[in-house]
Order: sequence, then structure tokens, then C-alpha cells
Amino acid sequence: MDLSKADFLGADINGTRFDSCTWREPEKSPFYSKVVNHNNIVDKKDSEELKKLQSLYRQLKKNLEDSKAYQQSGDFHYREMELRQMLAKEKGELEYRLLQAYKFIADYGESYWKLGGSLAASFVVSSLFVAVFNAISKYGYYSSLNNLANVWHFSFKAFQNVLFGVIPSAFQKSAVDNDLNFFSKLAIVGETVAALTLATLFVMAIRRRFRR
Repeated sequence: MDLSKADFLGADINGTRFDSCTWREPEKSPFYSKVVNHNNIVDKKDSEELKKLQSLYRQLKKNLEDSKAYQQSGDFHYREMELRQMLAKEKGELEYRLLQAYKFIADYGESYWKLGGSLAASFVVSSLFVAVFNAISKYGYYSSLNNLANVWHFSFKAFQNVLFGVIPSAFQKSAVDNDLNFFSKLAIVGETVAALTLATLFVMAIRRRFRR
């Protein structure tokens, strides 16, 4: 049945099972499903109503996961986390900023394509850092900043060092050669941690969205 207009706010639906239910409004088709009046409640920014809405999404997430409707369950996980981020702003900046970053890079773990893009971007950024540090080490600070050709000269080698330095392979040991300075090696270590984290989240996101 179509539940895109059903209002369960404040209800206890822990014992309810939803099979073959439609939550999206076809004409609007939001990327992640949401219950009716979601936007009105969010716009009012009333803490008590936001908590009720968060509780509703938490129940829907669990119910739909139990029914093996994993994609819809993931939609409601996204909405629950969205509200958690809004409520976290009242408590303190740290949790709010962390959730903001998590949404930006991964849609709270629901977007495998965002995670894949973030993983690729992290390699590019790390390679740029290594290239800059190597150029400064060889040509000096001002010369490297004033002449981007110095940085470009090291870019391909830097990407190679980062790629083979992070991914386990036969080239890993030789990738981080003796020419790299301390800051370049530190950037590769940082990328290793970032790549491991993002790759794990990427696999989890694919499994969450497509498991049967």
C-alpha cells in the first residue's frame, strides 16, 4: 500500500511489519524516502518534534531491515542520522562537525558512489601534498610556489609513491624511496589511514544497499 501520506509521528510501531509499502511521493521522488510532513517538522526546528521524528525513523529502519527491505531501511537510516546531526548542534560543535563531514563524504554511509569519489579524491590530495613537499625540498619554498612547474615535475612520481605506498603490493617497499622527506612520508601514512577507513565504509555501503 502507499504510505507516502501516512503520519506515524509519536506512534509506537515497533511491533508493526511493513511489506511492499511505498513511502516516496512519485511526483517528487526524493533521493532518500521520508515520511509525510518531514519538511514541515524540520523547518519548525522544535526539539521535541525532531526527537519524535528521529524515533519514528529509527523504528522504521529496524522494521524494514527485519523485513529484508534493506534499501528502504537505508533511506530511513539516512533520515535518522540527518535529524541526529540537527539535534547535535544544540549539544556541541564536535559531534555536529563529525556528522557533517560523514554526510559530506558518505551520506552517513549510504552512498557508495560518494565514498568512491572521496576515496579517489583522497589519493589526489595526498599526491599533491607529496609533490609540493618534494618540490620544496629540492627547489626551496618560494621557488616552488612561484613556479608550479616544479610541483608538476613531481606529480606523477608522487601519485605513484602514494598509490604503491598505500596498496599492498610487490612495489610497496620501493615506493617510499629514500628521496622522500619526512612530511611526504607523513602524508602517505595519513593517506593509508584515510584509504583504509574510506574503503571499509565503501564496502559496508555497497553491502547495505544491495544485500539480499
